[in-house]
Amino acid sequence: MTMLRHTFLVPIIACLAAAVATADTPLPQWGQLDGFVHLRAYQTAYPDRVQSVAYRDGDWAILVNDTWFYWANGRILPEKARASWELYAPARLYRYRTGVYTVPPVDAGEEEILEAWIHRDPATVPRRHNGFLGVLYGALSSGQARQIMQTVDLFGHRVRVHPLLVEPLERVRRQTKKAMLHNPELIRFVNGLVQIDGQNWREIAGTRSLSYHSYGVAIDMIPSSYRGGFSYWRWAAEAGIVRWWALPPSQRWLLPPDLVEIFEQNGFVWGGRWLFFDAIHMEYRPEIFAVNRTLEQDRANAALPRSSPGR
Repeated sequence: MTMLRHTFLVPIIACLAAAVATADTPLPQWGQLDGFVHLRAYQTAYPDRVQSVAYRDGDWAILVNDTWFYWANGRILPEKARASWELYAPARLYRYRTGVYTVPPVDAGEEEILEAWIHRDPATVPRRHNGFLGVLYGALSSGQARQIMQTVDLFGHRVRVHPLLVEPLERVRRQTKKAMLHNPELIRFVNGLVQIDGQNWREIAGTRSLSYHSYGVAIDMIPSSYRGGFSYWRWAAEAGIVRWWALPPSQRWLLPPDLVEIFEQNGFVWGGRWLFFDAIHMEYRPEIFAVNRTLEQDRANAALPRSSPGR
C-alpha cells in the first residue's frame, strides 16, 4: 500500500501513541502505518479477542488471546515465522464497496494475469499462515473447529457456524423475514434454497490456504436453480469463458439485492462483489468494514488491493 497521507494520520495520533510498546521503542516511519491500519481494524472488529496493537521489535504487532502476531511485510505471522515471510500469502484487507452491484473493472495489464489464473499450480502459490486466524477464531485444527461450532436455524436450514455468527445470523433471519412481507423476489429466493453450508475444514480450491469455511465464519446458500447463470468464477472459467471476470450481470447468478444489504449491515461481505466472484458465499468479516470506514475518512480506498478468492 502506498504511504497514507498526513491528513489521515491526524485522527489516529492518539491511538498511535497508546500503541507504542515502551517509551524507548523507536517510533515507526509514516510508511509503516499500513500494518497499524490493518491490525487496528481487527481490534475494532473483535474487541473481546484482540487485547492490544503495539509497535514491537520493528513491526506492528497484535496480541490475540495472549499470543503476539507480527505484521511481516503484509503477512500476519507468529514470532518464529517472521523471518520466513516470503513463504506465505499476504494477509491484507481489501477495498469493499456496498450499494448497487457492478462488475469490478479490470485493466488490460490485469487481464493477461487473470487469463492464466485458472492454470496455476497450487504448489507454487504461497499459502496463508493458519496461526493468526486459528488463534483469533479458536480453531487451530479441524478437531478444535468441530468442538466450538454451534448450530443455528437460517431460513429453515440448520447450519453449523462459529459462535461469533450466532447473533449476526439471527439478526439477518429476523430482518429478512420482515423484508419478505413486501418483497416477492426475496420470498422466491428463500423458498428456493435447498441447503445452506457452513463449517467445513478445507482449502480454497486451487490454493493451499484454508477457506474461511474451515473456521465456521462463512456460509454458502445453495439454490434449487442457478437459472443458467454463473455463480462462481472458477465454474465460468472451466466452462470455457476466457474473460470470466468480464461476465455481465445478465450472465451471472446473483443474490437478491435486499438480502445482500441485510447481510452487509450485519458484518458479512458478499462473494458476488469480488473480482473472483462467488455469489453463493457470505463471510462474516467485520474487520473489512472497519478498515474501509477508517480509510474512507481520508478518501483512501484506492490504496487498498482488490479482493482475492476467499471461500
